[in-house]
Amino acid sequence: MARWWRHGRPTINDPWGDMAVVDRGDTATLFISMAGFGLRSPDVIDKATGFPEVIHKATVLRLNIKIPDGKPPVLVDQTVVGDGFAQRADRDNFLLGPTGLSLGPDNTLYVTDGLDNVITAIPDAVDRTTSGGTGKLVTKDGLLSWPLAMVYTPAGHLLVCNGKDGQLVEVDPAGGKQIYSQWIDSDQAQSPPGNGDLFGIALTPDGQGFYYVEDDMNTLVRGGK
Repeated sequence: MARWWRHGRPTINDPWGDMAVVDRGDTATLFISMAGFGLRSPDVIDKATGFPEVIHKATVLRLNIKIPDGKPPVLVDQTVVGDGFAQRADRDNFLLGPTGLSLGPDNTLYVTDGLDNVITAIPDAVDRTTSGGTGKLVTKDGLLSWPLAMVYTPAGHLLVCNGKDGQLVEVDPAGGKQIYSQWIDSDQAQSPPGNGDLFGIALTPDGQGFYYVEDDMNTLVRGGK
């Protein structure tokens, strides 16, 4: 267990959401959000909201690993590259915390924080040696409705699944502009349509479309072209 501690403090506590991965064949870099630090019981209710208490202790951990031929991966080093993201306990979902992680070609790591309804950017995520906190604000509210999974496109935009409706939002991170949203799950059984249905998203191999998960239908769907 010592390998998962750094400077006397644990680094892994309730890994949560999607990973961003840089695969180099014999080495890899993993970015994983952690949403369990300081988490309190779902019975601890915030009187102002009526929901379990939100705390801002979730982190993003970077793991560098070696992959020897025919042998298990070996941890080389680890760094907390982001911290201060929102998290809370939840009886239906166990917990809620930062979910979508996506790495841009300039090594900027984009993070969705659904509880704060925001997307932020941590610069130099592959090489930095210290935490960038929650990073720089990319965009907040607007078309976003609890952003979850996210992917970086060849055009340099972000495609983001909403957790509170069935919409996909396209964001230009360079200008922080929300370009448009479209319904990809309009299931009227939920209110709003598609509420709570969308989770994972990935680009097709040619980069011209995307796959996403419709949780309510237990289905993997292709969208886009």
